[in-house]
Amino acid sequence: MQANMRQSSICLYATHFSGNSLPTYIRSMLLEMTKHCQRLVLISESKNWSSASAHFIEVNNIEILFSPNKGYDFGKWYWALKKIKFNQSKRIILLNDSMLLLSSLDNFFKWCNKTSSPVKGFLPSYERSHHLQSYLLVLDTPAIEPTLRYFKRKRRYRSKRKVIRQYELGLSVYWKKKGYTLKAFHTIKENYNKNPNYFLVDELLTLKTPLIKRHILMNTFGNDMKDSLEKQGFNFSKEHYLQLIKQNYSNKDYKAALEISMS
Repeated sequence: MQANMRQSSICLYATHFSGNSLPTYIRSMLLEMTKHCQRLVLISESKNWSSASAHFIEVNNIEILFSPNKGYDFGKWYWALKKIKFNQSKRIILLNDSMLLLSSLDNFFKWCNKTSSPVKGFLPSYERSHHLQSYLLVLDTPAIEPTLRYFKRKRRYRSKRKVIRQYELGLSVYWKKKGYTLKAFHTIKENYNKNPNYFLVDELLTLKTPLIKRHILMNTFGNDMKDSLEKQGFNFSKEHYLQLIKQNYSNKDYKAALEISMS
């Protein structure tokens, strides 16, 4: 069991949004993560911020790293891991903005501190092959240096297929070869071959999961993704998911989710 790791943790938050103002869902996640890491780095394509966003960034002691939109989230992490020194860090948190915060991540990080494996994630997947979902990964010593070396041997890929193969799937293969057990906060049945973030979302909401895919409540699906999910029988009704949130979460959390769904 590890003690509270906040003082030696750094979070690299990869984001992609338009304009110079921080969206509400980004602000919510940033505020949450200030509780769980000493250094919080917002990786963004924005250089010039609105006065309100600049003030929010300053008062919450958030570091900004500019990165062009190349290579998706892993491209931004690649850039950050190349630019930032991690000598004092005993934990690196890789986070992206594909998820909305529904409730506190306190239980997730308490679980991280009790879990001995140096490689941890929020949810596993058996789609294509067993791997940890990449939107929230927690790396503790001794997995940090090997992971940094892995990124150094790669590059920023423009092809989404290459990003998935080299990073999302490839990292899990690499960690296993290093002898690390891939631990996940939520567990699913082995060989479940659909994306659990979409096709197990009802079960996850019943368990009061603190995160949900942003596309589900904000209807920001790309055409290709929407076609693929539709063929697999996904329920696109955000009203259905809001009702589950209303039933299982606090009124405050439900109202926040409802507000984001209407943005």
